Amino acid sequence: MTLLSIWLSCASSPTAPPPAQETNTLAPPHLQAPQVTSTNLLAEGPELVFWEVAWNTSSDRGVAWVIELPRAVSLDLAHSAGVAHLEDALDLTSTRAAINGGFYQDNAAMGLVRREGETFTPLSPRGGSGVLFQGPTPALITHRDAWSGHGRIALQSIDRLVDGHSNLVTGRPGAPRAARSAVAVHQDSVRFVLVASESSIQQRENGVQLHQTGGFGMTLWEFGEFLVAQGATQALNLDGGISSGLWVQTGADDGFLVRSQSGSINALTTRSRASPQP
Repeated sequence: MTLLSIWLSCASSPTAPPPAQETNTLAPPHLQAPQVTSTNLLAEGPELVFWEVAWNTSSDRGVAWVIELPRAVSLDLAHSAGVAHLEDALDLTSTRAAINGGFYQDNAAMGLVRREGETFTPLSPRGGSGVLFQGPTPALITHRDAWSGHGRIALQSIDRLVDGHSNLVTGRPGAPRAARSAVAVHQDSVRFVLVASESSIQQRENGVQLHQTGGFGMTLWEFGEFLVAQGATQALNLDGGISSGLWVQTGADDGFLVRSQSGSINALTTRSRASPQP
């Protein structure tokens, strides 16, 4: 697949992300939702748009990387036997886009991981309240107690952030900050989203390296507000912090990698159109 790399502002881009939408979520006293200061389109190609969003809060500023895919895109899961960086766990030449998966403990996923009918780890209360699943319907996120057991793929994580265009997270002053990652379902798209403080970002060739991901970035409430403002109808929090990682193809032989501080136990992916399905 060939993608056209573009660097321009959202003011002149016909495919820029939609404007922020009003929600029924009221900000708790003394808390402010993140503000978007600029948006740059980084790459655009068949069935993929990738942009970088600059944001600030009352306590920090940083960057969000957003990969937009069609709602009907075929998602996949890469399951690893141990903790690994995306670039070590995946064949990046055949992976169109990827983001770190759910939470883990003792080198094992804490919740449901299912792919093509094979369950690697079972549904578990400690694995989180949310389950992303796909097949035969487009991607959806539901509460674990409402999951019917169906789906070509299914990934459980801690926790649901957005449902019905509303932020599910209770805001509180002094909540911890960190790099965050999520998969968000929109009316016409599925998006992989990663946010990090500018103090956690080190530039590198073809991407960035994250470090000091704890204590800097967004609170979960702020992250939920950010996703709602971008138009998410549903969103599932993924294992952020030191595991926050993202990959996207930006050309026939090029890509952009957000290299995590540590690794993750699995990844949510989609393959290149030219790549054979397993």
